[in-house]
This record gives sequence, C-alpha cells and structure tokens, in this order.
Amino acid sequence: MVTITKNFTTIIEHIPISDVFAIIKNEKSESESDLESIKKMRQHFEKGEYAAYDFMKRQLNAFIVTGVYKGPLKDVYLIESLKEYSKMICIDYDDIPTDDLLKVKKVICNSPYTLGCFISPSGHGLKVICKVSTDEEYHKMAYQQVMRYYDKLTGLEADPVCCNITRLCYYSHDPDLYYNPGSDVYSVDMSYTSTQSNLFVSIEDIKKGAIKQKELDLLSYKECLYERF
Repeated sequence: MVTITKNFTTIIEHIPISDVFAIIKNEKSESESDLESIKKMRQHFEKGEYAAYDFMKRQLNAFIVTGVYKGPLKDVYLIESLKEYSKMICIDYDDIPTDDLLKVKKVICNSPYTLGCFISPSGHGLKVICKVSTDEEYHKMAYQQVMRYYDKLTGLEADPVCCNITRLCYYSHDPDLYYNPGSDVYSVDMSYTSTQSNLFVSIEDIKKGAIKQKELDLLSYKECLYERF
C-alpha cells in the first residue's frame, strides 16, 4: 500500500501501487481536469515557463511510494508517521532528451527488477519503481544501491536527493506505463557501511575508488528527509 496526499499535508487515502499505476495509465477514474492540467503543464515546460509548470504540478495529487503514513497531518512527512513500509524505491531521472526518452524507458522496462516505469509530469523524465529486500531502517542504503544499478544500466544519473523515505511522487499521465507485478526483488547488499556523510558504500568500492563524487556529495539523511519534489 502507498499513501496518497494533496497539497503536501492532506492524506487522502491508502491504495495499492497497482491502483496508482492504473490512474496514471487512465484505466481508473481520474478527472478530465487533471488530465488537462498535465497536458498544459507539459506545454508550459516545453515553452520554458517553469514557474507556471511548478505551480500547476503542486496542485496534483501525489503518492508516497514507501508505504502507509498516518498520524497528525503536520507530521505526515516525518519518519515517525510511517506505519507500514512498502519495501519499494522510486528512482527519478530528469531532463532526458526527447529522442532518448522512449529508448531509455525500454532499457529500464527490460530489467527484471523494474516493478513500474512511467513518464513524469514534465514529459521529459522517468519514474522507476523497484521492490527491495530491506526494511525502512535501510531505506537510504537500498536507494543508493538501486540508483547505482539503474545509473549503470541506462548510462544516466538519477537525482540523488530523492533518497529521503518520505519523498513525494506526483501523479502523471502515461498510457504506456510499464507494470510488472512479478518483478524480481532487488537484494540489497548488507555488507555496505555508513560513512560520515551518511552514505552507505562498500569498503571494497572505497578502496577501488569506484564511488562517484556525486554520491559522496549526497545530503545527510536529516537534510534529505524534508526535501519535497
């Protein structure tokens, strides 16, 4: 189950991720005004009217893929509000060239770990959702390993600051959304350790110099926790 929110603070309901995907594909009920809003948002984005795009995006419903959140609405984004962890990770790729978007999506969809993949509200990004083997206390570790896997697979770099467990994912519209309910669970390597920057990396990768600078520059968990996208 995932949590559906409105305006950052209002919890609307808790529904299966399959229902979210059906809404994004427009297979389940979604108001025509929402679909029209997303079309207009993409037009604003294409014209470089980013302020208008951002304003409209924040009017959309969003979901928190990591599980069921309850409690006082003011605390919805606090980790203490998490009542049931979904064991799912959402990776975000932004600013993909138009000519490459569908090619990258196909590569992602061919991965056995991809539970779902859809085009973001801007029309120029992809959201990737993957099941993981670990519980909430290892969410950031799982995120970083899944991110590195898809970065290597696509040759792109995902947004590293989407690592916080309460990160919002806005509804979008993609009639060709990919959904594989039988996708494999990504097995998180528990031999990783936490560095002073709160980045989980393996000792062997440190020795080999295999860690990217952008990963070493990740925000601390506390800073990352309150980022909203």
